[in-house]
Parts: sequence; C-alpha cells; structure tokens
Amino acid sequence: MTEQRPLRHIPNAELAVHALDGNRTAWSAPAARHLSVCPVCREQLTVYERVVEAGRHTYPGDVLQTPPPHVWEAVRADVAADRPRPPRGPRPAARDLLLCTAHLTLRCASALLRALSRALTRFRPDGPHRPRV
Repeated sequence: MTEQRPLRHIPNAELAVHALDGNRTAWSAPAARHLSVCPVCREQLTVYERVVEAGRHTYPGDVLQTPPPHVWEAVRADVAADRPRPPRGPRPAARDLLLCTAHLTLRCASALLRALSRALTRFRPDGPHRPRV
C-alpha cells in the first residue's frame, strides 16, 4: 500500500478558484483533509472569499474608489513576479501551450486577488486605514 504525502499547502490559485466558484467545485480529498487541519490555508481562503464577496456587491451606478498608484505598482510587481520563463528549445505543442496559458491565467488571477485583498484591508468605506500611534 502506498502512503500519500500530505499537502504542504493548497496552492493560492486553487484557493482563488474555489473562492470564485463557491460550492460549485468540490475539493479533492487531500485538499479537503488539508483544509480541515491547516489554519493558514483556511485563513487565505477566507481572505479570497471576502474579496470575491466585496466584488459581487457592487451595483450599477456605484462609485468605486480609485486605488492610489502604489496599489497598481504592487499589482504589476505581483504579476511580473508570477510570469513564467519562456520555454527553451522547440516550440511547445498546442496542449502544453494551453496548459501554460491556463496556469498563467490562474496565477494572474491569484496576484490580482492578493492585491485586491491588500487594498481592501487598507481602504475601508469609512476612509483610509490609519495606523495607531
């Protein structure tokens, strides 16, 4: 009988997909077990779910606050850090290219959710967060 290795952590892209899909997508058995015992992954999933919920509660005519330039700089830095290196050697097959594109899309979505999460924790409806002195 082969022993299954426990997950170190659930990848952010998978957490983000589940936050976006809600209960429509079932967790794999190892991920469900890991989520039941890992407070770090549960907390990250909760953050993603809050971001998704905030994004879904905008209505036509709502005026959204424009984030300051440093938020966009953080988004660009996260996206740039997540870019895969170009493949070396022969051109990848169509299937490999599709998988690479899907992976990049999930990583970009993950980076965007991280940046939005940071922005939401810094900028509240009652005004910008000011650190206590």
